Amino acid sequence: MASVVAVVLAWNGRRWIGPCLDALLATEHPGLEVLVVDNGSTDGTAELAEAYVPRVRLIRNGRNIGYAAGNNVGVRAALRTGAEFVVLLNQDTRVERGWLTPLIEAALADTRLGVLSPAQWDYEGRTPDPSFLALLASVDSQAARALVAGDAVRGPIEVPTVIGAALLLTRALVQAVGLFDPLYFVYFEEADLCRRARRCGFRVAIVPEARVRHWHGLQHPAEMSRHASYLSFRNQFVFELKDPSRPAAGNLCAWLALCAREVTYCLRHPRGVRGGLLRVGALAVAQAWVLVNLARIFAHRARERRGAAYL
Repeated sequence: MASVVAVVLAWNGRRWIGPCLDALLATEHPGLEVLVVDNGSTDGTAELAEAYVPRVRLIRNGRNIGYAAGNNVGVRAALRTGAEFVVLLNQDTRVERGWLTPLIEAALADTRLGVLSPAQWDYEGRTPDPSFLALLASVDSQAARALVAGDAVRGPIEVPTVIGAALLLTRALVQAVGLFDPLYFVYFEEADLCRRARRCGFRVAIVPEARVRHWHGLQHPAEMSRHASYLSFRNQFVFELKDPSRPAAGNLCAWLALCAREVTYCLRHPRGVRGGLLRVGALAVAQAWVLVNLARIFAHRARERRGAAYL
């Protein structure tokens, strides 16, 4: 039986962590190990997770180091224990009892599948997550269209990227491609990893038979912090500038084109002048950060073009 470790990254998620761990511990798959990586929570999340020890391992980071670096801590720890597969889960997810076996079976059946994601549903399990449906709708395949239409689909559906709230990484993928780029902190790091995976010859897929429920903060913008919203906005520019498949001049052109589209959107903002001005402010701050860090961004890009992994 292949060794599997589920890594739950936690940060001030006391209302989520109990249901998340209860569901994981009820998984119908033998030998699953659960590891919680706490990013310096101050609301009692780590203490609540500690009550699950020894059924759950706990690593405490002293501060919030972000989704990318925090999950990297968990992946490294899992690989040190000999894990062949590492599953990354947000604290606001609840797995269904049979969620894991289809993912493992798909990965074992095709060793080029390096990143696999379950189907993501809303937290109550009633409807597919809107962001998950939007991702599928962007894929030009009969299976993806059928799944969006609500039809039963079996077998992996190849996609360009997945949603980072729930994904499985193979040991082979991590050894070849590496971990998340901590430059992002949070948002777009999973898209970056999937792009690097495809560049190295791995495939990325959704396994619809596996189901995970996700609360998904992006669907509840009123509860997202301004900083999180800003990072989600900023990192789209970083993602364009880091693309290792294009020449540097092409990346700069793509970045400027994205900035131009954002300016156009600001001028026609659906919330009027006030909404447009707020968006312009976010755009200005984001571009200032990008300009200050441009050399660093291109250094990361150069590293990926050489095939060097983040380990």
